[in-house]
Amino acid sequence: MWGLYPALVDGEEGDIVRGWAYLVESREHEDRLRFYETNKYEVVRCEIWIEGSRISGLAFRFCGKRGLDVKLWLCCLN
Repeated sequence: MWGLYPALVDGEEGDIVRGWAYLVESREHEDRLRFYETNKYEVVRCEIWIEGSRISGLAFRFCGKRGLDVKLWLCCLN
């Protein structure tokens, strides 16, 4: 967690993270995303499964100081 926001962090090999994927179609879009995400994130390689197909991709992994526990965050949503 980064404050109140869920963020991708290190896990065990084979861990599954459910979420969304975005196709970056230009270097300009990539640069904008990197600027928006700030230096609290680093770009890492990952496997993305979409409708049963695996593709290689990149993700922003949180590398700053962690905040709230995700279980506590999810509990607050219910």
